[in-house]
Amino acid sequence: MHALLLLGIEGAKDGRVTVGVARDAVAATVSGAIVRAEDWLVNGALAPEIAAQRVEEFRVRMQAMQDDLAAQIAAENSPSSAHGALLGYTDPAIDAAVIFTQVCSFTDEEHERYSAAYQRLKRRVDRGLLMYVFDELDVFMDVLERALRDVGDGKFRWNIPDAADEFCRRIRSGVVTVSSAFHVHQTQTYWLIQDKFGGTKTAEYEAAQKLFHDLYNRCSGYQWLLQLRHTMLHISIEAAAVCTRASINEDPVLEVNMDREWMKKSSGVMDKKYNREPLLAMTTDPSVITMTQEAMPALAAIQDQLDDILYPETSEDAAIVRELIGRFEGREGMYALQLGPGFTKAVRVPPYQLLSPKVLTFAEQLSVDTAEQATD
Repeated sequence: MHALLLLGIEGAKDGRVTVGVARDAVAATVSGAIVRAEDWLVNGALAPEIAAQRVEEFRVRMQAMQDDLAAQIAAENSPSSAHGALLGYTDPAIDAAVIFTQVCSFTDEEHERYSAAYQRLKRRVDRGLLMYVFDELDVFMDVLERALRDVGDGKFRWNIPDAADEFCRRIRSGVVTVSSAFHVHQTQTYWLIQDKFGGTKTAEYEAAQKLFHDLYNRCSGYQWLLQLRHTMLHISIEAAAVCTRASINEDPVLEVNMDREWMKKSSGVMDKKYNREPLLAMTTDPSVITMTQEAMPALAAIQDQLDDILYPETSEDAAIVRELIGRFEGREGMYALQLGPGFTKAVRVPPYQLLSPKVLTFAEQLSVDTAEQATD
């Protein structure tokens, strides 16, 4: 009966056995057994040799069915290769936000080569440390805009001590944040170069050091933001002085300045001639906002040179990424690197990393720029 039932469900669509299919298979099997039994009652039992032949035929059919079923199950549960080029696309006929298909598979060596080159190129394009400074500067400007609104709307009153303290504290926190961002950019750039090239006695480290020293010497805004951060963290948060003015006939004014008197209390400032002399020569407290306006473009201007130091393999990496792009055969959609096995019943979509269009465009554009330079 079990064998006959297996024969009955052989025609199930897509290998799926539903309740209806199983019920029909049972009914067909029972009906077939009844017909055979009635035939035996009327015509007598089969001759032994015929019965043996039919049993053998049935055994062969059952073995073939079992082999086919095993192959089907193995195919459905056999994962795709662990690495490859994945294409993401949409299809209105399919209820899925994104459909992924493997365009081609990669060997482990190819995957490592493509992945390493892409990651290095992405770090260069993303400029994470520089973007961090931009982001913190945006936050600082938001703090100042809110403070100005509070002054202009009459929500802020200097004659309420607790409100005045909270107002100044909020602005000074913004000053610490934005000045620290410039410091973080420098120190972490140094660390990345040390980690990659092996310490502070390398040509790469010395080249970066020269860039930062030149920036410090020629951009007073950069110089004093770093010194203000040091004084606010180690001497007094009040090294950033806050002053507001508001009247009926004029727009509100908010000044955030570097307090020279507090700066003079810092040995980190006064012990160094290149800090002490310009500080003592100042006749007014310089504006922190002006410092940021000077320092930000000056820092951004040396980022390409810092990136050239950090990523000397950019041209080679871009060529590898262009090769990776070619593996997608020009197909339209989202490009991704496959990071593990998938496309099975258990794991419908393998793990993947989407490839940034910005990075891919940079790799292609670098080839164009290099070709143009070669023809100049």
